[in-house]
Amino acid sequence: MLENTAIIVVTYRRNELLQLLLDSLADQDRAPGWVVVVDNDGQAGSLVDKIRPTLPATRIEYRRPASNLGGAGGFALGVETAMALGAEWLWFMDDDVMLLPDAFPRMEQWAKKHQMFIGRRQNHDGSEFFYQPRFNSFLAIPLPDLSFDFTKAEAFLTDVVSFEGCVVHRSIVEQIGIPDARFFLSWDDIIYGWLAAHHTQVAIVSDFILRRTQDVPTIRFLGRQVAKPSHLY
Repeated sequence: MLENTAIIVVTYRRNELLQLLLDSLADQDRAPGWVVVVDNDGQAGSLVDKIRPTLPATRIEYRRPASNLGGAGGFALGVETAMALGAEWLWFMDDDVMLLPDAFPRMEQWAKKHQMFIGRRQNHDGSEFFYQPRFNSFLAIPLPDLSFDFTKAEAFLTDVVSFEGCVVHRSIVEQIGIPDARFFLSWDDIIYGWLAAHHTQVAIVSDFILRRTQDVPTIRFLGRQVAKPSHLY
């Protein structure tokens, strides 16, 4: 399965963080079929070239748009590219995450059960990044489910995802299309998960697969440590 997977990375002026992500890819025991890097500022080309020899089995596609497309436009271009390459699975990653050891076999196991899912993430310090949202149709925003406990279930079923690690099968993309570039910076992933949930089960799975590489401030809220700027989604 991994040989049919395209990892899609969107970056903008954060080469130090992108380096950590690409290094974590190279440190895995196996390699994906493709890595698509969309560079919204054009400063990461030499860095991508340096990583190519460390991933000889991976086809690395570097895309430098004529203008900054934002995260939404970057992922739209990345998905369009991956679909044209023939990828069966698409794995979305912002440039401020890195793969944990054994990320690939964990991802492959969950792909046997779900056509769209996202693994749990760690904060910069290795603690749990709290992420258990569902879309509230009345308020038209995602709200956290504070009652769910991963020690009692292997997956949290939802209708919201984040492009910080979500995985989707191409058959779902064929049904819902590429991410909407008009969002530019945010909400593109939230709406993408909501659309996908109309066609397949969307899950946040129990395995920790990624670590966030930025030290994001957190606050204590109802017994949970949540990201301060996240507005609880």
